[in-house]
Amino acid sequence: MLNFGDMSKLNVNFYTLEHYTVSNYLIRSADIDQRQIYTWTDNSRLGMFRSAIMGVNGQVTDQAQKLAHLKINLDRDRWVLLLNYLLDYL
Repeated sequence: MLNFGDMSKLNVNFYTLEHYTVSNYLIRSADIDQRQIYTWTDNSRLGMFRSAIMGVNGQVTDQAQKLAHLKINLDRDRWVLLLNYLLDYL
């Protein structure tokens, strides 16, 4: 599902979204409503990493082993958070 409009008005318990369209704003608004977000990845490490560092609840992928071995170190990987915020405003 592509994100457009006010998704908080949808009568759902959780969202499954393309990872390209997930934003920090969407994560925050879903969290306020206590709804979980699961992203569909393109099976790339960066896509998985970006979704994970934004704090999604889970990911749908064909590359479960790649996802299982994903390691996040916030001290080293803060640049991804900056990238996510920049993408929100482009």
